[in-house]
Parts: sequence; structure tokens; C-alpha cells
Amino acid sequence: MTIEMLIPTWGKRYLAGTLDGDPVAASRLCVSMGNDQRGEAAVVLWQMAIPAPAYRVFLLGAWEHDHRHVLAAADYDASRLRSMFEHAAFDTSALPKTLTVWRGTAGIDRHEAAAGLSWTTSRPMACWFAMRHADQLGRPLVLRLEVHRSEIALFTNGRNEAEAIIFQDADVLPAVDGTPDDWRRHFEAEEARIRQYSELLP
Repeated sequence: MTIEMLIPTWGKRYLAGTLDGDPVAASRLCVSMGNDQRGEAAVVLWQMAIPAPAYRVFLLGAWEHDHRHVLAAADYDASRLRSMFEHAAFDTSALPKTLTVWRGTAGIDRHEAAAGLSWTTSRPMACWFAMRHADQLGRPLVLRLEVHRSEIALFTNGRNEAEAIIFQDADVLPAVDGTPDDWRRHFEAEEARIRQYSELLP
């Protein structure tokens, strides 16, 4: 699939600038696309090795808006995804040298949960992720991991989730942090915070 096939007619005006490395053009190109197309385009633009400043903006926009489509377009291949994020070269220098991250899941075991890319520097947010579908999926789980900032491929708070993308060593099994009762309490507090935030939006 070519990049031109993924872009709507009105978005094609931003392609040349994106390929030349213009971050503003890349942002506008990303906005012009539909959800499925953004994920596919994130892979195609990586394959084209466009300049990092433009790719960084495009991948961030695609990930924050449609991360499941980015994962699907990359065939859930951790090696491919790692290369995509490495090409984007997100700056994580503002993060502490070492930090604690958490990951909340439901319906999967500890090994599967540990293999996920999306972590958070907010334990309450991890508890929210663990419990939001636990009634339907069962097996809520919150994992804790200590990492060096060099292990974080991207940190973004664009969705107010304090998300850290980490390509975890398969030999490391993170610790379980807390109990379902504890996670439920944090989930309820986080739900209240999210509702309050939503009510403030125009």
C-alpha cells in the first residue's frame, strides 16, 4: 500500500511537506486521515524513513488517537513497533533518571500483561485500567516496574493517562502491586476524578 492511497483528497496538500520533514505538515496530514488510515500510514511512513521530526509528530498523533490501529497495522510485532518508535526518537530527557511505572489489565495472565507496551507513571490510573472491565473480563491485575528513562520510548500525557511506552525485556516479570480491593478503591477515586474533569469541558 502506498501512502497516497491512504490520504483523502484534501489531505494530499500536506504530503510533500511531511516527506520533507515538516512537523506542521505531518500534524495536518495526520488529522486529515481516518482512524484505520492513520495506523497504516504510521507504518508506511516509517518504511519510507521520512525525517524524524515529521515522523515523531505523525506517530504521536496516530498513537494518541488510534493506538489500537497502529498496533494492528504493525501486526502487533514488538520488533517492528520498537523500530518505529526508535525512528521517531521521542525526547524523554525531562523524565527522572529512574522511575516507577505501572500497568493495569483485566482478563489476561501476568506474563501477557507484562508483555504490553503501555504503562503509566500513575498508579491510580493503572488501577482504573485494571478494574474498568474487570466485572466482564475477570482477573484484574496491576503490575509495578522500575525503569530507567532510557527504556521509555515515549512518554505522553495527551489523554491524561501519564502513558509510558516500554518495550519490556521478556525475561523480566514485574511485581504484582496490591490487591483487588485496593485497586477497586483507586478505581472509584479515579472514576470520580474523570467525571469531574469531563464536567469542566465545554
